[in-house]
Amino acid sequence: MSKRERDQAARAAVKKAAIQQSPDPTIDNAVFTAWLGDTKRQLETNQLERLAESMGLTLPEVSVEDFRKAGYLPEVICNFIALLGWNPGGDVEKFDMNFLAQHFDLGRIGKTNARFDRKKLLSFNGDALGAMTDEEFAMRWRTWCDRFDPTLPGRLGPERFAILARAVKPRCKTLRDAIKPAAFALVGDDDVVFDAAAVKKHILSGSPQGLEILRELAARLSTIEPWTAEALQHAIDQYAAEKSLGMGVVSQPLRVAITGTGVSPGLGETLAIVGKKGALRRIERCLDAAAAMV
Repeated sequence: MSKRERDQAARAAVKKAAIQQSPDPTIDNAVFTAWLGDTKRQLETNQLERLAESMGLTLPEVSVEDFRKAGYLPEVICNFIALLGWNPGGDVEKFDMNFLAQHFDLGRIGKTNARFDRKKLLSFNGDALGAMTDEEFAMRWRTWCDRFDPTLPGRLGPERFAILARAVKPRCKTLRDAIKPAAFALVGDDDVVFDAAAVKKHILSGSPQGLEILRELAARLSTIEPWTAEALQHAIDQYAAEKSLGMGVVSQPLRVAITGTGVSPGLGETLAIVGKKGALRRIERCLDAAAAMV
């Protein structure tokens, strides 16, 4: 593992995309061209990270800070590194530092070369996150956000952040993984962009049409008090039962209206995170957008 590994990954991505000029304006094009033409050259760390960001590229983690930023837990990293060339026996792989201190033995160090298996590390981290209580996950994610993405907790406040953490936790193998499914919470209600394909599929089609379902749900949701995830999910389930409709038929139009896409955490939690005023405004805007496409 070395910095060169990150540089090589960026170079391969640039060549695959057939990029000939710097995609980031802060990287001088002459520097970029010279780097691209000479495999022995390496971009500086900050240039490499800006290049990756401009391309939407995730570079392999190499340094301790890389792993922190990627959202790996320090105790998982320690556990995993301890297994590089050593094992405690008895098919035990996952343990804490107290276990390691008690069981480490030079006699169990292997003679073969160690292999850094990134997929295995990711699996370890996902299992560790999944084993946390919702409260512990929210606390750890909040700590990570405060360092690497402080906008999210500051925008939502403690209560809605806790709901969001609970909603995204099952979807995460790293703490950074939680950011993507949380993106809808960072968008202003008037700034949600509705995916045209999702609108056509889930709102302008079907029988009954998603447009009709969305209008009826909006009227029903406007009466919900208190605006809690449990009360909202109950109202949605009740509507589906009354209309003898599958949950997918009911939930997808609402999901598109709230997030702009057909993907989100649980609907009750998603609505609770956005808030009543925000949810009703997003539905109103989605109905207007759908009507304009007819």
